Amino acid sequence: MHRPTFFINLTKTASMCLLAGTTLFFTGCQKGEEIFDEFLGKDKDKDMGEMRIFASTNTGGNFTIFDVSDLHDIDKTVANTGNMDADGIFYSQDKDIVYQLSRTESVVNGYTDIMDLMGKKDVSPAFSSDSDFTNGREITVEGDMLVVAEDVDDMNQLVVYKVYHGALRLDKVYRVHINLWGIQLVDGTLYAVEDGTNNLAVYHDFGTKPDDQNLGADMKVAIEGLVRTHGLNYDAMHDIMVLTDIADATVDSDGGFHVIENFSSKLMDAGDEGMIMMDDQIRIAGDMTYLGNPVDVALSVEAKKIYVAERANGGGRLLVFDYPMESGNMKPVANVNYEGASAVYLDEKEMD
Repeated sequence: MHRPTFFINLTKTASMCLLAGTTLFFTGCQKGEEIFDEFLGKDKDKDMGEMRIFASTNTGGNFTIFDVSDLHDIDKTVANTGNMDADGIFYSQDKDIVYQLSRTESVVNGYTDIMDLMGKKDVSPAFSSDSDFTNGREITVEGDMLVVAEDVDDMNQLVVYKVYHGALRLDKVYRVHINLWGIQLVDGTLYAVEDGTNNLAVYHDFGTKPDDQNLGADMKVAIEGLVRTHGLNYDAMHDIMVLTDIADATVDSDGGFHVIENFSSKLMDAGDEGMIMMDDQIRIAGDMTYLGNPVDVALSVEAKKIYVAERANGGGRLLVFDYPMESGNMKPVANVNYEGASAVYLDEKEMD
C-alpha cells in the first residue's frame, strides 16, 4: 500500500486530478508513459528523495523498514516486536507512528517515535487496540479512521477504530457478505478484494452508516484474467489500480499482478456486477517474476516502481518491479529475501 497524496471522489468525477494548481485530465486512452511525462514533466529524472517500505511478516516477529531509495544498495532496519504473526502495516509520516496488525494477539499496535526506536533491538507498542477481531488481515488508515479487514468464515467484518491522542478506540463494526483480505480507504470510498475470487468490491461513503449492520457493496466488478486476488493499491492522483493474483495458494510460482490505468472510468464502464476486460489491463506473470503468492502491493508513479510482498516463493520476498508498459513475463529489478512477507506500505519523502 502507498501513502496517498490526493484523493478523488469517484461519485463526482471519473478521471480528473489536480496537481500544483493545474487541472489534468487522464483520458481513457492515456498510457503509463504519458502519465509519467505529464506528472513528472521536465523533472522526470530528478532524485525522488527518501523512499521506504514498511513491511510485516507472519513468521519473523518484527516489522522491517527497507530503504529503497537506491535499489543497488537496499538498507534495512529491523524492529523486533515479538508478534510472530503480523499482517497489515501503515506508517503515518506526520505523526511518526507505525500501526501494525498483530494476528498473534488480535490487536492493532501503535509504535511511536519510530526513528528513535530504530536504535533498539526490541520494541514495544506505545498503545494497542482492544482485541475486537480474531482473524485480522489488512489495515487502512485515512484521517482519524483505521479499518481492519477481518476474514472469518460466516463472519467477515470491517472493524473501524478512531485514532486519537495516541490511542485506538473501537467506533463501528460492519458485517459484510464477502471474504476479505486487502482493503484501501480513499476519500471516503473503501476498496476491498473478495478473497477466493477475482472480484473487487467498492463501498462509497464508508463509515457514515450506522454501527452493527450488514453492509452491502455499492459496486462489485470482476477482473478478467485474475484468479484469486489478495493485495491492492489505488493511486487516486494518477487513477491507477494495482491488484495482486495469488492464483493457486499451494503453488509458489503461478502468481502475478494486474495494473489498470484510467481505473475510475473503466470501473464505471464495467458497472455493478460487470467485468474489466483483459484488454484494459496490464498483467505481469511468469517464471521470471518470482511471484507465487503476492499478498500485498504498493505503487510509486514518481519512482515508476511496483513493490510486492511475496509470501510463498523462497519463503518470502520483497520484490520491486519497474512499472510495466505492457503485459508479459518480467524480472524484478530488486529481490530481497524477507521470510514470511505479509504486507508492505510505501512511504515517500520528497527532497527539501
